[in-house]
Amino acid sequence: MRDPHSLARAYLTPPALAFWKWTDNGRVAVWTDGSTIAFREEVAYALGKLAPGGLPPFGALVLLISACRPLWKEAGRPAIEAHVAALEKVGSLDGRFPPAWLKDVLDALDRVNSLRIELRTGADAKALIAAVVFDGAEGRGSAEEGEAIVRAVSDGAFADTRESETISKWLVFRFLQDLAVLRQGLARVTNEALELRMRTGLDRLPSAAPVPDEVAAQEVRRLIADLREDRELSGLARLAADLMAAVHVPRRVSDPEELPLGGVSDIANRGPLDRLLVSELAHDELTLATRVALNEALYLRREQPPRNLPGRRAILVDAGIRLWGVPRVFGAAVSLALAATADRFTTVSAFRAADGGIEAVDLTSRDGLVALLESIQPDSVPVEALSRFLERTAAFDGPLDAILVTHEDVLHDPDFPAALAKLDDRSLDVATVGADGKYRMWSVTRRGRRLLKEAALSLDAILAPPRPELRGVPLVGPELDASQPVLLAVEPFPFLLPHEVEPRRAAPNPAHGVVSATRDGRLMHWAHKDAAARQLTAALPRGVLHWIAVEDEGLAFALVGSSRSALHLVTAELATGRCTVARLAATGYPPAAVFRHQEALVLAYSRKLDVFDLHSGELREVFPIEHGASWGHGRYFFDNGGWACVAFDGRSAAITRVPKAPLNAGFLEVFDRRGLDGPWGVTTRSGIVNLASGEDVALKVPPAAAGAIAGI
Repeated sequence: MRDPHSLARAYLTPPALAFWKWTDNGRVAVWTDGSTIAFREEVAYALGKLAPGGLPPFGALVLLISACRPLWKEAGRPAIEAHVAALEKVGSLDGRFPPAWLKDVLDALDRVNSLRIELRTGADAKALIAAVVFDGAEGRGSAEEGEAIVRAVSDGAFADTRESETISKWLVFRFLQDLAVLRQGLARVTNEALELRMRTGLDRLPSAAPVPDEVAAQEVRRLIADLREDRELSGLARLAADLMAAVHVPRRVSDPEELPLGGVSDIANRGPLDRLLVSELAHDELTLATRVALNEALYLRREQPPRNLPGRRAILVDAGIRLWGVPRVFGAAVSLALAATADRFTTVSAFRAADGGIEAVDLTSRDGLVALLESIQPDSVPVEALSRFLERTAAFDGPLDAILVTHEDVLHDPDFPAALAKLDDRSLDVATVGADGKYRMWSVTRRGRRLLKEAALSLDAILAPPRPELRGVPLVGPELDASQPVLLAVEPFPFLLPHEVEPRRAAPNPAHGVVSATRDGRLMHWAHKDAAARQLTAALPRGVLHWIAVEDEGLAFALVGSSRSALHLVTAELATGRCTVARLAATGYPPAAVFRHQEALVLAYSRKLDVFDLHSGELREVFPIEHGASWGHGRYFFDNGGWACVAFDGRSAAITRVPKAPLNAGFLEVFDRRGLDGPWGVTTRSGIVNLASGEDVALKVPPAAAGAIAGI
């Protein structure tokens, strides 16, 4: 194998007439007009993720990463079209260039650029997109060469990569190779596919396991217990648990002469008096009593009778029109109760009526139960389904409980006797339900029916789901002061109120308006610029407002406190106006900075970070900082090593140095901008600088002349 540095140089060198080039000694890949495509660190990270499967053509990777940039449609696509025009002058390959599918590739790159911003920005997101696109693609190199190139890149093999190449038709072949590799995988890039790969590492979820033919009652009882905490199905679970005491299926017993009584197997010194050996009765009364008391008397031991034969309980759930609405929920609960009350020697099979036949139902999983509730059939009487059910159960060996769960009106329908044509001499148990809460169990034969059990339950009381609890503790309790108007206890307050906005106590969001914490303990929300504010709550905790923010998911946060033991995080749901508060177990006070990153709320001090879960308020970790930090805006701080930032990866906090922002570089502040890559800095001379691309934004008043920065 060639020298790793030579491999890296050959792999990374752009061809002549390329639409991109390296600048800053191989640190930044840019368009021909100088606009940034990617930094060395981003490229190295993506190569490291792709190397185990072999590296794709580098031009294809650059083209894919460039489509993730905000200015792709304005600068990227025109640059590619200009590159194609330049290659056409080199050679047309007998009229086959550009290919007819070039527009399809560019349109697919447009779709990549249209992905949600969090799915296409950042090194992790771009590496994930590359992994999806190049997975299984042709034209990837070997894993050994890929690992060698990655090692060379980490050793600094980016330098001097701009080399000229002879202009020939080979340039066209190379560009076509890049397009062909992209064409194979771009169709797989969607918001849903990237989210699934991010969460599970899979391109698609595995298909559902087949519904088991037989299950144990214990599995159904476990599902009922688990669903008691389910927000949607807890009422159904409670109903099924209550019905377990009411459902009754008569046991199938044999005729008396067929009972397995067994014979005599041994002699023992314990047992009932009726099994005493006849020879023991030859003793006098006192001797016999003494032998019985001292366990010296001998008894006959009978042979243990055989255990009950394994049985089976088959349940057919009607899904016809009569069971639409509340009876459907009642019928599902009865089915669960019947399955859960089978003994340990009995297996359970469940079916439902489906398109003139029957279909297996999984009563051991939430998904199976939801599928049962979703099933709808137009039949008023399940004639065909019951016929198929009786045919199938006729083939079962051993004791069998065949049960039909249906509406009470079905039993009285004139068409129902026709459904019993294949019942023969067997009996069928029919569990009927009604919208009024009546439950009855019938034993049905071709000769008639007999009522076995009935019960009446209040569906309103059982099916009423418990009121969902918000995170944390409600800010306002249910108690009402009788001396105050009822209006003051309504949360949220029903009227819009005018109020002055203090910029330092307010937070804006382009989609959700402005939220402000007033000095008199109210949280106000301006949803529209031309309307007054809605009062979310008038019971903010007392103390200093340390942080306030409005996030894109429609949540507003306010951190208020006066000491380490009295620090509260208030969360407001802007759509509903519901507010909750959680007490934070901070390790210090006051914090030098407060900010959010990902799903973490960070309280920053000079030598440590308190990292909390943003939604529960739980303390995740205390992260130490080696050198004393002077905090700037948000998650950025500077120390004797220059500017750095804090990041949270879902498990732990980490500190990353900001490139191009050493200690004496003249930066007053470093900050993030919503929806844009890279850190931005405020300098003493030129204004605002994009540290990722080097782009300057001139200010009318230089920061040095303006003095201290009031806010960003």
